[in-house]
Amino acid sequence: MNLRPDPLPTAGILETETKTVKLFSTVKRLGDNALQDVRVKENDFSSRIPEEILLQIFRVALPPSWNAYFARTLPPFPPTIWSSDFETKLTIIQVCKRWYRIGLEFLYESVSLNSIGQLAVFVVALESRPHLGSLVRCLEICYWVPRGYRTLHDTELMKALALCPRLTYFAFNPQLVSPSETPFEISLPKFPPITNLDLREITHLDICDWVPYQSTLPALLYLSSTLQSLSVALPIDYGADHPTLVFPRVHSLRLCMSEESVHSGPYWSFPNLQQLHLFHTPRLGNRWRFSSAAKVFLANHGRSLRTLSLGKADDNERLKKLLRHCPNLQHLTIAEHWLPSKHDCCHETLQTLHIQRESKRRHCGFNKWKTMFPSLRSGHYVDTSYDLFPSLPAIDGIAEQLDYNLPSGSYLEFLHIVRYDPEYQPVVTQSDLDDSDTSDSETDSDSDSSHSDSSSTEGGDDWEIESVSDIRVYG
Repeated sequence: MNLRPDPLPTAGILETETKTVKLFSTVKRLGDNALQDVRVKENDFSSRIPEEILLQIFRVALPPSWNAYFARTLPPFPPTIWSSDFETKLTIIQVCKRWYRIGLEFLYESVSLNSIGQLAVFVVALESRPHLGSLVRCLEICYWVPRGYRTLHDTELMKALALCPRLTYFAFNPQLVSPSETPFEISLPKFPPITNLDLREITHLDICDWVPYQSTLPALLYLSSTLQSLSVALPIDYGADHPTLVFPRVHSLRLCMSEESVHSGPYWSFPNLQQLHLFHTPRLGNRWRFSSAAKVFLANHGRSLRTLSLGKADDNERLKKLLRHCPNLQHLTIAEHWLPSKHDCCHETLQTLHIQRESKRRHCGFNKWKTMFPSLRSGHYVDTSYDLFPSLPAIDGIAEQLDYNLPSGSYLEFLHIVRYDPEYQPVVTQSDLDDSDTSDSETDSDSDSSHSDSSSTEGGDDWEIESVSDIRVYG
C-alpha cells in the first residue's frame, strides 16, 4: 500500500494567511454553537443507543490507529500527519452534537506532536478547554528542536504534561536523522523532568536511542514500579552509584543496542518479562557484537519470555544457542538470515514464526520450518517494515499459505511484501525541505519571543487540520 501525505503547500506567505482565515472558519463551524442536533424518527434505534455504547462501536469500527511519519520536523514544518483513521474521525465529529461529543474523546486520546509549533498550539487548546486534558491517554513527542525554540520546548512540554493528568503512555521519539546529517542547526529536545509532576499513571514509556541515558534515569527510577511496557536504549555507561532498577510489572520490553552498549547486569531486573524486542541502531558497525549482547541479555531474562523479536545479525548459527535461554518461547520474529543453514531442531515449543524477507532468493517451505520447530502452527514472511510496529498483534492465518491477499485498509496490507533496497538510507536534503515552503507562520520566526502569540494563533490552524489526534474546539 502506498502511503502518501496530503499535497504539500506551494503558496507563499500571503496565500498561507488566506488559508489561515479559511481554516479558522472551518474549525469554528465544528463548535457547539454551529452543530445542530439531528432530528431522527422516534423508531430510529440509533437514537436510543447511549453515548458510551456508541463510543465503543466507533472504536471497533475504526481501523487500527497507527501513524505514518515522514521525518519532516524542520522548518517549514509539515502540513499534515497521515493516519489510517484520521479522515474517519474528522467525519464522525462533523455529523451532529452528539457524535461530536463522542468523537472528541478518541480524537484527544492519542496525540502525536510532529513539530515544535504543534506543541504550543496543543498547550493553548488544553488551557482554553481544561476538560480536554483528561481525555489524553497517549502523548508522543516526535520533533527535533530548531534553533531558537529550546525555551518553547522546555516550558510548553512541562505545561502539556501537567495538563494531562490521566496520561498512561508517553513516547519521546524524535523521528529525524542525526543533526550532523542535516543542513540546519537543530538539537535533540531535552527529556522532561517528569519526576516534578504527578504522572504515576504512566504505564508505557517509549524513549528513542538518541536520548542520553543519564537524562532518563530519574524517570525510570520514578516509574519503575508502575511501568508495564518500556522501550529504551541499552546504555553505554551506567555511571557511578547506579541504583538497581526493578521493574516488577514490565511485561513488554523493546531494547535498542549500539556497538558500545553495556549489558544491564545487576542494574536492571525484569522478573515478569513476557515480550522482548531486540534491535540495533543503524549506526552499529559490527552486527556480531549484537548477537553476542543478545545472548548475554537472554541468558539473564529469557526464561519467562513468550514472545521474542530479533534484529539483524551476522551469525545465523547462533539462533539455536540464543533460543536455549528461552524455554517457554511461543512466538518468534527474526530476520531472514537468522535461519540456520542446517534444518535441525532449534526449539520445541515455538508456535508462531514471522520471518522478515530481505531478498528474492528461494525460501524454504513450512515443512522444513517444522523440522526446526516441531510445535510450529503458523509461519509467515513479512516485510522488514514490520520491525517498525512492535505493538501490532500477530498475523493469524493458514500455516501453509505463505502468499495470500491481505485485508484492504488494515495495517496487514502495509506489511505485505514489497521490494527491499538494502542500500537505501533516508536522508533529509535541502531540496526536500524547500518543496514544503512555508506552512506555519511560526517557521519564519527564529526566536522564543514570539512563542506565546504566533504559536497560539497562526500555528494553531495547521494543528487543527494536520494532527491525527487533535482538532481545536471554539465554542
